[in-house]
Amino acid sequence: MINSRERQPQISPLKLLGDVRTSHFLAEYWQRRPLLARQVFPRGSGFAPLSNREILQLAAYDEAESRLIVNNGKLWTMEHGPFPARKFGALKKAAIDGASWAVLVQDTQHFSHEAHGLLRRFSFLPYSRIDDLMVSYASKGGGVGPHFDSYDVFLLQGSGRRRWQISAQTDQTLRTDVPVKILKNFKSEQEWILEEGDMLYLPPGVAHNGIAESDHCVTWSIGFRAPTYQELMDAYLDHLRDHLTIAGRYADDRRTAVTQPAFIDAVLRGNWSATLAAAIGGALTPDKIHSFAGSYLTQPKSHVQFNPPEHPATPSVFRRAALRHGIQLDLRSRMMFDATHFYLNGRTIGSGTTLNSKQRSNLKQLANHRAIAAADLDADLPGLLYEPWNNGELELSRSNS
Repeated sequence: MINSRERQPQISPLKLLGDVRTSHFLAEYWQRRPLLARQVFPRGSGFAPLSNREILQLAAYDEAESRLIVNNGKLWTMEHGPFPARKFGALKKAAIDGASWAVLVQDTQHFSHEAHGLLRRFSFLPYSRIDDLMVSYASKGGGVGPHFDSYDVFLLQGSGRRRWQISAQTDQTLRTDVPVKILKNFKSEQEWILEEGDMLYLPPGVAHNGIAESDHCVTWSIGFRAPTYQELMDAYLDHLRDHLTIAGRYADDRRTAVTQPAFIDAVLRGNWSATLAAAIGGALTPDKIHSFAGSYLTQPKSHVQFNPPEHPATPSVFRRAALRHGIQLDLRSRMMFDATHFYLNGRTIGSGTTLNSKQRSNLKQLANHRAIAAADLDADLPGLLYEPWNNGELELSRSNS
């Protein structure tokens, strides 16, 4: 965890969309057209979850996904982290020769409670759609070049100033001479300069180019999940491979002699077709697909690893501690639920058990708000949550609040 302080902005509730009501935004802007909202956070409110120094510290973590993009006007280069502190000292010297740079760190919410808090400001949209909170820290002139995203994104300006150019162009041809996905024929149609606290929403497919207008330019990017149907099918086939079992073995005890031994006859084809169709058809029921959806949507990213608690405890000791302190999800955990099941990090929890109304309410609270206060916790629920806690997917709350 990069920081542990409770650094919440001392301001009125965030007007994320400026003067636009949430219902109007979803009806008129969401996945349709851009929205510029000025001063969703007043300047100096301290909303940024990480300081500039902490961003560079995070870029040095082995566990963090980070990229460094450098541009000297003609040549673009890209490196993947982690990046030692001396790297940025060298970049400052390179800036004297006209090179600009931007370091990007994905999933900052995995390392900071404050970053998770900022991401949760967007919970008027379902967690199943929200992907991560990325940060870009750039020198003057830095950026990733003109590009387009296949998902929705909110671009929230932290320190410094950034110029955003956008275009509704349909030409998505990419340059082939650079290591980053840069549009070859970008033509800006609108542009704005965003200052601290300003935010720009862009729907999928809108070409955009962000250029830092000052040093120490920080932009927070709230990205959304939009898998292709091919990706969903691939994931479902993987899911079937892990969960589908077909009993028996092929047999043809009524076999007759053949005259063309190389011919794949109707006996074998018919047997295989009926058996596989029945098995796969049984896996395509709404209940099975709903279960897959819960597992898929809460599956941690491939680089995520959970760390067991430093001080192991027996179930009874954990129960007493949970009832005293409360429980919260680990920063990297994903938890969701549907009408019948609860899902945590790619698997169902509480499956095969009978949950009472308070326990179901507790689990909904844990999924929606990522914590259950000690005073609200059902006395028997820690028994169900012991294994996830022992895996490092849950932790005792830092306070009773």
